[in-house]
Amino acid sequence: GSWSRLRNSGDAERAGNGMREMATLACSECKQRNYTTTKNKRKHPDRLEHKKYCRFCRKHTIHKETR
Repeated sequence: GSWSRLRNSGDAERAGNGMREMATLACSECKQRNYTTTKNKRKHPDRLEHKKYCRFCRKHTIHKETR
């Protein structure tokens, strides 16, 4: 019925998120893009920085948001 149509449409999932936007995190050492996440652009307009595991470097490194 209408529920399955609503559930499968991408618009229904984005409607509740408001200002949340996709952010890609890249390793600061090898520059590989390893992670994607969402962030609230209104509350945090600056770029994200997290210390996360890089499978290419095989260690924990600083990951910065890329455009």
